[in-house]
Amino acid sequence: MSIIIVLLLSYGAFRTATVQTYVTQKIAGYYADEWNTAVSIGGVDIDFFTTIILENLYIEDLHGDTLIYSEFIKVDLGEISSEEKNLRLRKVTFKGTHFNLVKYEGEDFMNLKFLTDAFASDDSSSGNWIISIDKIHLLNSHFRWQNQNRIWMREGINFQDLDIREINGDIHDMSVANDTIHASILLLSCIEQSGFELRKLNSRVKVSSTGMDMESLQIKTLSSSVNGTLS
Repeated sequence: MSIIIVLLLSYGAFRTATVQTYVTQKIAGYYADEWNTAVSIGGVDIDFFTTIILENLYIEDLHGDTLIYSEFIKVDLGEISSEEKNLRLRKVTFKGTHFNLVKYEGEDFMNLKFLTDAFASDDSSSGNWIISIDKIHLLNSHFRWQNQNRIWMREGINFQDLDIREINGDIHDMSVANDTIHASILLLSCIEQSGFELRKLNSRVKVSSTGMDMESLQIKTLSSSVNGTLS
C-alpha cells in the first residue's frame, strides 16, 4: 500500500505546472546540446499515456534560422516499439505553427536532415526509426519550402520557393523514414505568396530531398477544379 501511495504522490507532483515545466526545460536543454542548435519550450502539460501539450515550441536549424515554431501542439499518444523501431501517434494538432523547410545553397540535403539523422540507428544492420501519425490537424499554420540551388521563376507559383500561409486541413497516415515523408492530404486550404488561393486539396504526397510527388491530386480554387499528378 505504501508503494501505491508514493506512486500517487509522485504522479500528483509531476502533474503540477512547475515540475512539468522544469522537466521540459531540462529535456529541451538536452536536445539543444545533442543537436547543437537552439531548442526551447514555453509551456507544457503532460498526462502520461494519453496526451502531451506543448506551447511556444521553437527549434532552429543548423544555420541559425527557424526550422519549427508552434504556438500550440497537442499530441495524442499511440504506440512505441523500441525493438521494431516504430513510433506511432494517434493524432497531432498544430495551431499557429511555422515550418521552414530549406535546402541551402551548395547543400544536398534539407535542413530537416539533422533531426531525421537523430532517429537513425548507428548500426546500419538494425534499421532506422519509422515515425507514423494517424491524423494531423492543422489550424492557421504556415509552411515555407525553399531550394536555394534552383533558378527561381519571376511570376506565378514557384515550386522551388513556396511560402504558404493560413493553412487549415487534415493530413492522414503520415510516416517519416530517413528524409522521406509520405502522407495523405485531405481538405487542405491555404494562400500562397503568389496570390494563389487554394479552396481544397486532396492528394497522396511524397516529399524527400530529391523532390515532391503528388498522386491522385484534386485541387479546387476560386475559379477552377483540377485532377491529376504533380512532380
